[in-house]
Amino acid sequence: MKKKLLVLILAITMIVVAACSSSKSPTSPGETDKGSVTTSEDKPVIDKTIKREVRVVGHLFDDTRRQILANVAEKLKKEWPNITLVDDCVSDHGTKLKLELPTGSGPEIFSVDDLYQQQLLPYISDITDIVIEHKFAERSLEGALDFNNQRTPGHYYSVPFTMSPCAFYYNKAIFKELNITPPKTFDELEAILAKIKNESNYIPLANAGLSNRHVLWMTYCNVSNNADMNDIRKWYFQESTPESVKNAFIKSFEILQDWCNKGYFGDVKTVLGIDHLVYISNVYGKGNVAMSYDGDWRLQEFEASGIDTGVFAFPSEYGTNAVDFSWALNKEAGEDPTMRAFFADFVEAFFDRDIVAQFYEAGYTPSIKIDTTGLTVSPLRQEFMEAIKNQKVGYFLDNAAPGMFEALTKITQQLMLNEITPEEAWVQMDASYEQGKASVQSR
Repeated sequence: MKKKLLVLILAITMIVVAACSSSKSPTSPGETDKGSVTTSEDKPVIDKTIKREVRVVGHLFDDTRRQILANVAEKLKKEWPNITLVDDCVSDHGTKLKLELPTGSGPEIFSVDDLYQQQLLPYISDITDIVIEHKFAERSLEGALDFNNQRTPGHYYSVPFTMSPCAFYYNKAIFKELNITPPKTFDELEAILAKIKNESNYIPLANAGLSNRHVLWMTYCNVSNNADMNDIRKWYFQESTPESVKNAFIKSFEILQDWCNKGYFGDVKTVLGIDHLVYISNVYGKGNVAMSYDGDWRLQEFEASGIDTGVFAFPSEYGTNAVDFSWALNKEAGEDPTMRAFFADFVEAFFDRDIVAQFYEAGYTPSIKIDTTGLTVSPLRQEFMEAIKNQKVGYFLDNAAPGMFEALTKITQQLMLNEITPEEAWVQMDASYEQGKASVQSR
């Protein structure tokens, strides 16, 4: 009798615990949104005939990627015939998201990088169940799914589909004229810069100084190759600031200032007025610049520049080759089982071989495993992929904390004008880092 009573009590206890667990309604970013999780007792209602618009705010603002997004929308029509995908992608979509999401007027689906995911996490749905069910991690390149989600261990909030590798694009005619071959080491790179400057009237390096993106990316490579990567990760993920990271930044700032003083970028004041959106046609395309460090997403513009262009990787172990923007689901939309199901199919479409192939053939680097047999790419694209194939993935270090990109743009501009020293640049950057870190931790 006592055994039967004990079994009965245990059974009641388990039922109560299960009921409490299923009724829990998580609200914090670290808790899983269970709104669409299917259970045998309570299967969610998913209406694939629903008629509505779903707005997408992302980074796919150029004609090529807009067309691929339109192709995704067409694929989704087979399962979701009455949903209209509204393309609201813009060049500065991060600003748009920061303005809209806090007011409740944000899009259902949007793209985030590591930094935006930090800043916008309260408005992003936990999609761990979707990632697991669709095996997105297993179908992606090693570490790709974890890149944006390392700050929320055990939980996924976004899914990537492309990488963002950078490399040096160079004018083959200039290299041939000066009898230069692509460098294999950083010392060789510096020797090439000196040769171009001292033995010709060409400008060694192009840079769009309004944002200083190209200078920043090269600086990040120098930091990554002058500090232990484990120390860099500690700094990047806001755990601590090892002395090796500080020293690597100061050394990288010294290199930048030295290159400017030697005239490797041409006239600094002129360079600081150049917009990155037009510099390929307006600067590199004029034929008097030898090299530019830029991303694969600009490859088609280099092809269209009229310059016979080659590619080589930053000549060190690590490059700037991180995951690009990833798809996220609005937290409010994620409470609707139908919208969760649609989002899962939306992301699934970007894993479709046909869509991945379209990105690959357009010059973008997929973060998704794909057999490229039979796909057609340009010679420059082939050269780019061959150049970076053995380079380890580094970080866009301004994503370490909010405000870092703006701070580093200003700091490097001051360095280039000799208004501050490399040590003063570190002090300013470290202050911005600590301020940005505090803003995230206070949420």
